[in-house]
Amino acid sequence: MSMFNWQYQNIFLFSILDEAGNNIPVLQWNEIQNEYLSQLSILNELADNGFAELKSHTCEVDAIEILNLSEIEKQILCLPTQYPYEIYIQSDGQLNQPSFRFKYGFYDFVPNGNRFNVHRNGAILEIEKCQYLLSVNQFLICEAIEEFNRLPEREKTFSHNLKCFDLSN
Repeated sequence: MSMFNWQYQNIFLFSILDEAGNNIPVLQWNEIQNEYLSQLSILNELADNGFAELKSHTCEVDAIEILNLSEIEKQILCLPTQYPYEIYIQSDGQLNQPSFRFKYGFYDFVPNGNRFNVHRNGAILEIEKCQYLLSVNQFLICEAIEEFNRLPEREKTFSHNLKCFDLSN
């Protein structure tokens, strides 16, 4: 019996494993299509629309494309449920200082809720051995904060800091 599988390595990698745990080549997926009709329908639609790439043994999909799927489609692809709680964002330092940073945490509610001990791998959160998917907006804000925090201090001028998180745009 084969098994539908996914991994996340900055992109989602979907595969089908044989009984021995080896990836079945994509060219052979139509031979077992009846077993995975729903999953392959979603992946083929993504590929047909240019949002996924079929490789020799995997279907590769950017995180944003997966996060834009409906909850039903995510369930069909055996993905984790959406993270149902809050992300709390705080400033760390003064906006006019080059050492300014943002920090964020994952809470059951804000501002005075319990902070979860979270391991974030891109679009996937792990909390106490449970995995969750971020929403598109949660993913984008976490990525933007980390990108901003990685900037060298010489680039963090007051003007630049203001522009980076101007919410009026």
